[in-house]
Amino acid sequence: VSKSFEPFENNGTEIHISGYASEFEIAACIQTISSTFAMVPQEHLLALTTLILEFNPTANRGLGGQSLIRIRCTGMPKNELRSVFIHEIGHVVDTGLLDGHSKAGKSHFLDGLRPVFMDDPSLGFYEMSFSDSDSLRDNAKPQNFVSGYAQSDVFEDFAESYTYYIVHGAEFRFLSE
Repeated sequence: VSKSFEPFENNGTEIHISGYASEFEIAACIQTISSTFAMVPQEHLLALTTLILEFNPTANRGLGGQSLIRIRCTGMPKNELRSVFIHEIGHVVDTGLLDGHSKAGKSHFLDGLRPVFMDDPSLGFYEMSFSDSDSLRDNAKPQNFVSGYAQSDVFEDFAESYTYYIVHGAEFRFLSE
């Protein structure tokens, strides 16, 4: 089911509902997602074209990248839903908004089979801790990551760091110094 929801009409994001949900459950999810949109810089949402609200308790908590976010709206407390959604926005920012061009040449990082190009603005961030998409640099230390999950690959590091910055901005800035 595709619906139009007022908070999302201005940025052109298409909303789809997957699974069964009552109008109350849909409204509660929309309210949380809408208030979360207000927490992030609006230009970070420019690449987001499709948002799928998943009402299946066995679905992944979230999935995001390039121009799409799929977010489970059931079985998570409001604060967890908000954090997972911000994390997925981080993926959209990283792989959809901050993107390089093929003419710049390929770096040694891959997003699946998709190359990260040499002029990708995220490349400098990746190279701080990773030697390629999955391999930590020899000097990378656990305390240099915002979470254990951030150590799994460059894209999770970016999304976890993005989430920490949005949710705990002052502390993030203090620790980064």
